[in-house]
Amino acid sequence: LPAKAATLSTPLNLRANDPFAGKKLGDTWAKGALGTQFLWIAGGRYRMGSTLAVPDEEDERPVDVELTYGLWVQKHELTQGEWRQIVGLMPWAPFADKRNNDRNAATHMTWDEAVDYCQRLTDRDRRAGSIPIDWEYRLPTEAEWEYFCRAGTHAVYCYGDNAEELAKYAWWKANTQDVGEGYAHEVGKLLPNAWGLHDVHGNVFEYCYDSYLSPLPGGRDPVVADPPIAGKVCRGGGWAYYGTDSLECSDRAILARNVRRNRHGIRLVVAPVSAISAAGYGRSPSNNTHPSSPVEDLSDGKRWTVLPDDRRTGWQMSGSTITAVSDGRLSYAWTKQSYENFELTMEVNCADGGNAGVVLRALQPHATFQNVFEVHFGGGRDSMLPGTDHPSCGGLYLSDEQQPPNDPGGDREWMHSHDFGADASAFQTNAWTAVKIRLVGQELAVEINGQQVFWRNLEDMMTAYPHFSGVLAQRSGPIGLQSFLGKVQYRNLRIQPLRLN
Repeated sequence: LPAKAATLSTPLNLRANDPFAGKKLGDTWAKGALGTQFLWIAGGRYRMGSTLAVPDEEDERPVDVELTYGLWVQKHELTQGEWRQIVGLMPWAPFADKRNNDRNAATHMTWDEAVDYCQRLTDRDRRAGSIPIDWEYRLPTEAEWEYFCRAGTHAVYCYGDNAEELAKYAWWKANTQDVGEGYAHEVGKLLPNAWGLHDVHGNVFEYCYDSYLSPLPGGRDPVVADPPIAGKVCRGGGWAYYGTDSLECSDRAILARNVRRNRHGIRLVVAPVSAISAAGYGRSPSNNTHPSSPVEDLSDGKRWTVLPDDRRTGWQMSGSTITAVSDGRLSYAWTKQSYENFELTMEVNCADGGNAGVVLRALQPHATFQNVFEVHFGGGRDSMLPGTDHPSCGGLYLSDEQQPPNDPGGDREWMHSHDFGADASAFQTNAWTAVKIRLVGQELAVEINGQQVFWRNLEDMMTAYPHFSGVLAQRSGPIGLQSFLGKVQYRNLRIQPLRLN
């Protein structure tokens, strides 16, 4: 464990004109994309840590905490259906130790995937006007979690001290694993605590934002955010293996941020934008740059080379337009120069059913699906999420050296722009679409027709998806235009090389 860790004061932007002013304990809110119910929890003071005269663990010695703000807390743990609604891919799918049910608690996500989920949902609901621009979805801090778990009580459990009553409130070893039901259960089926929150004990350990620190941090709005790579705190206990002490309000568990477990999940909060976001996730693209050289016109065909050689006839470069027609065989046009920090603008026209993309900072020019970091454009429809029919536009396609060279499937990752709140109509097929790609340091932002449809910090993505670190860690490389299916046109390509101040 680290010898030293820093704490932050959570709120950064508590507005005088609070849109939730006047809310009282027990008020409900379900306006967001999920439609899931949140309960209002007002700020306050409480004693955090063990209620025992001699704490079970040294790291549970009590401290005084003040939370100076109110927040919305999800009434129950996040479900499988709610996870799929935003992300599509199911981290629990490869594992046998679960029960597939949209109302069962979602499990097996890493801490980084959980935080990324919160940011995707924040992006989507801000665009829809469901949450104010200076509020966000996130994981609760450890201090927030114990506060709403206790619900104004000062006992071992949210309801009192008697462990014999646990089965009324919690899915835990005695009523799951010991009776042959070894999986996370349906949420909201057991009794809630005094503030109306279900499953604060058992079912799944709930990730908190904090890195682990001993002794407990106290004071005003504490959260342990440094070092970010330390073990992450989980609270509440889970359905498997553990005794009644692991379900106590004060019990603290630690999990590495890249580990998957069948008994770990999340509960969302909606809270004021905080130092948590400013310290890492939720970073806005940096404007701290200036041009390092004049704008370059990339529409000139002499600036590109096509691979493989036998596909050159599929590319025509005339005037300011580059046209590629493919019969299903992959090819790329690569810049002869490498680029590090830049703002790339162009117009793209993709036939319906066509497939296009812009590869960034390539390891080297190639003609395969391997080691690709690509902003994807395509007329093909996305069927990853049930009930959706969105053009694949402005999101990311990632692959590594394990990817089959001639197969777009396999070990790769999709991040779709509509998962981040982009309009379904952001990218139109059979029409010219304005595109801007800005890559500065490790911050990527994509705009389509003036709408920002995707942005991420690549270092955060490398932590969430370590097997793609090789392509994401590249700081310089050639740019590639992809042709795979149908007809694609690129025109008026301009690149502004940038330098960080």
